[in-house]
Amino acid sequence: MSYRSRLVEEFRRKLITLFLKKPVQVQPDINFTGKWRLYFDPSGVRVKTAADIAICPNINLIQEPLNPGPPPGDANDNPHARIIVELAVCEDMAYLIEKCEKWLL
Repeated sequence: MSYRSRLVEEFRRKLITLFLKKPVQVQPDINFTGKWRLYFDPSGVRVKTAADIAICPNINLIQEPLNPGPPPGDANDNPHARIIVELAVCEDMAYLIEKCEKWLL
């Protein structure tokens, strides 16, 4: 990981820790990742996409699915998020609604 990447990661951790008022742990309950975690686009076209930042529970805290089939996941078979929060800066409401509808398909 480059020096810049480490600085960005540290900034993200400090920012989220400030918002959540929870210290960062060695084995945290919540993990923060950036653009390096790719997901297949939920529209079904198998195109990889990424969030600017993703907040995920520790894999040990995720309940096993009730059905035997694998849950939808990212390119590394990590499960998709169950709660999605979109922080918009310059996008309009129509774009955000369309994006959320695609994620909820």
